[in-house]
Amino acid sequence: MIVIATFWIIAGWLCGWMLLLSMRLLKPPERYPVQIGQQSGMGKDYMLTLPAMSVVIPARNAPDKIGALLSSLAKQTLRPAEMIVVVDAAEDETAIIAAASGASVVTAGESPEGWADKSWACWRGAHAAKGEVLVFLDADTVLEADGLERLGLAFQEKGGFLSVQPYHWMKRAYERLSAFFNLIVVFSVGSGQEGGAFGPCVVCGREMYMDAGGHQAVSGEALENYHLGIVFKRQGMQVSNRLGRGLIASRMFPDGLTGLIGGSRNSFSGGIFATSPIKLMAISIWIAGAVSAVTQWLAIGADPSGPAVLAGALFYLAYAIQIVMMLRYAGNFSFAGLLFPLPLLVFLLAFILLVYRTFARGRGNWKGSRSGPAGQAE
Repeated sequence: MIVIATFWIIAGWLCGWMLLLSMRLLKPPERYPVQIGQQSGMGKDYMLTLPAMSVVIPARNAPDKIGALLSSLAKQTLRPAEMIVVVDAAEDETAIIAAASGASVVTAGESPEGWADKSWACWRGAHAAKGEVLVFLDADTVLEADGLERLGLAFQEKGGFLSVQPYHWMKRAYERLSAFFNLIVVFSVGSGQEGGAFGPCVVCGREMYMDAGGHQAVSGEALENYHLGIVFKRQGMQVSNRLGRGLIASRMFPDGLTGLIGGSRNSFSGGIFATSPIKLMAISIWIAGAVSAVTQWLAIGADPSGPAVLAGALFYLAYAIQIVMMLRYAGNFSFAGLLFPLPLLVFLLAFILLVYRTFARGRGNWKGSRSGPAGQAE
């Protein structure tokens, strides 16, 4: 048993380093003044022009979250050309808050048959937008003061389709139990070479969005962002996925442990099954190695010799250090990686529930909306 556990620990640890190297931050550019639609000197021998950017925010039942995002948008070094908040109904409290903050409010209404609610809201917002560049932001995200500027510069440099995973900001201890959920999402989506994308923050040209079919092309997908990246990739456009530490943040699970498990399960429900076989194998081996680094102590406890205890401690520490290094890119997990068996256990329990929900019931949701086996809205 110790030999088998050792094999999985070493194999998983090596796969973990491969996965860690695939993580990409959106690096901050050199500071210089930039204005939308105007050329600005950069202190160099060249000039820069950024196109007008329309920020589209699908906001379902988000009156307690939308204010922070709109406030951060009002403080940007590079102001958006317009802010469009898409709500279920005009009398929604979210709509009232958005209008008071100077945003244009679009009422999505009931999603048509075959459409997931979030895709429909994004599609409606995109058609209302007038800017050359569309920036889709989830209502529970918050941008740093230069966030929009950096997104515009990154899009200007990379072109195509850019998605950014927010830095997970946590305030309470239980939120750090989401460690493995965060990492699995990051690893499954990757840097964009295989297609797929993060959902909370997406940037693309309006014209290319319409040409590719936008959210209409993924209307029935529960994990619309992942499949939207694939659509752009198949159209021959570059897809770039980055981590948003220092640029955009989100407190994902403020509603307790139940909300954490349910929300985390939904966030990676489609991606883990849609990811490439090679990457899925690497993730699976890494998880198996982490489990073995914990369960090895059952065998060591039955025969607690000095060398076995030392090897077990080294294996555990090797995994803990690796996970700490991974988590520093994903959120303020502090030293949760040193106690990784706890978030690992929560992940495994939630994964079992996910398998049951996916294959036995065939459901997924966005902020309370529901979709059937083929992603059809119910």
